[in-house]
Amino acid sequence: MSLALAANVADIAGQGPASALFSVCDIISNSANAVRFNKEGATALASRIRDIVAVLTEEQALEDFRPSPEWTAGINNFKCALDAITQDLQGISKQTFLAQALHRERDAEAIRAMGQRVRDVTTLFMAKARIEILDHVQVLNTALESATNAITTPSVPAQRLEPPPPYYFGRTAETESAVTMLDSDLPAYVAILGGPGMGKTSLARAILHHPTLVTRFGPKRYFVACDAADSRMTLLSLLSSALGIATSSGSAARRALTSILRGPSLLVLDNFESAWESPEQRQETESVLGFLAGIHGVSIMITLRGSERPHGVAWTIPHLPPLATLGSSFATQLFVAISDMDDANPDLSKLLACTDHIPLAIVLLANLAHATAWSTLDAAPGCM
Repeated sequence: MSLALAANVADIAGQGPASALFSVCDIISNSANAVRFNKEGATALASRIRDIVAVLTEEQALEDFRPSPEWTAGINNFKCALDAITQDLQGISKQTFLAQALHRERDAEAIRAMGQRVRDVTTLFMAKARIEILDHVQVLNTALESATNAITTPSVPAQRLEPPPPYYFGRTAETESAVTMLDSDLPAYVAILGGPGMGKTSLARAILHHPTLVTRFGPKRYFVACDAADSRMTLLSLLSSALGIATSSGSAARRALTSILRGPSLLVLDNFESAWESPEQRQETESVLGFLAGIHGVSIMITLRGSERPHGVAWTIPHLPPLATLGSSFATQLFVAISDMDDANPDLSKLLACTDHIPLAIVLLANLAHATAWSTLDAAPGCM
């Protein structure tokens, strides 16, 4: 529904409860436009919310409309949900550029959760208010379905792998070691460990796309991000969602996973700490990991912040050591490749020292350098 039509409907409806929601829509739209790293999802969310509000307002504008107590309560509940979404979305949009870059995956999940909240409160509202005008309900359902497709789809659909990293330096030894372990007739279990920003995900993606493993596993290579795992989204339910398994039954999910993953196949579980670090979730997560390792022909690779490997799996020896910072030469190559600056600049080594040669810090600084005058970086306090 266009903005012009929505505004016209609001004028017809006057200042009723539904039309009052348009002011909230404006705030949500403005906040969505200020989001940098998840703009597509944020603007899709804002657009679908406006569509839903327009449908509700059009219903209210009918001549024979008489608001029932259920209608009024539903509108109020819907506005409470929008107020909460407004606050959360403003929190994301007001972050600095670097903060949005660092927290882009967490923020993406938050935006997906906002979309789910809109769908839940609208479904409840429709049931209680007993909206009976079929075409309006159909429009509402279509808007909700569009919002779901745009926002609440799994972050990494299993059949659409994350691409290999565009800039990749200094991890040849780790890559070859992991590929050697995984290129085996027997399943292998590899854990990529290291501190934050060390490039664990980039290493996993490079390994996943190594020609040797593409030949061995073909289309049966799966990459599942575990960032969304929490007390409500367990590892099992996260895997089910990522692999398109629609069931709430744990036993049914395990049977479906066994059927899908039966090898030879390679399953990558990225940011595994999200599912494993919580003491309340650790035992169940390790149980699921052991179940996955027991599926015939399945090799598993996880990325995990820290230096401790989960129990439940006989990790292939030799273990990969936790990732270290990049060497000076590789740090320079990574920075120059992204920033397109001259590696002969005498101040480059001093500037890179500010990053401690941590890959993520180098990438962020290089992107900043690409869009900023060198003199600005040169004058940064505490670096030069």
